[in-house]
Amino acid sequence: CITEYNEAETMQMFKEEGREEGIAEGLAEGLAKGMAKGIEKGIERGMAKGKTEGILLSIKNLMKNLNCSPEEAMKMIDIPQSDYEKYLQML
Repeated sequence: CITEYNEAETMQMFKEEGREEGIAEGLAEGLAKGMAKGIEKGIERGMAKGKTEGILLSIKNLMKNLNCSPEEAMKMIDIPQSDYEKYLQML
């Protein structure tokens, strides 16, 4: 049995299929970009935390080994005086 060809219905069907494919591709691309951005942010945070922990360890070691105050230790490793309070709170 042969059915009638309806150009409007066929075009609508292709349009809907294309739209669904576009949405799926857009979601996949958005997810990939979001994950990449999240990984990038995580790496940045991890590096900042590691740097802070390294500075704190240096301050503590100087205080212990040279029997000096936290401020003297920070001065020895060239910590800006504007950051002293931040590190004092973390010690």
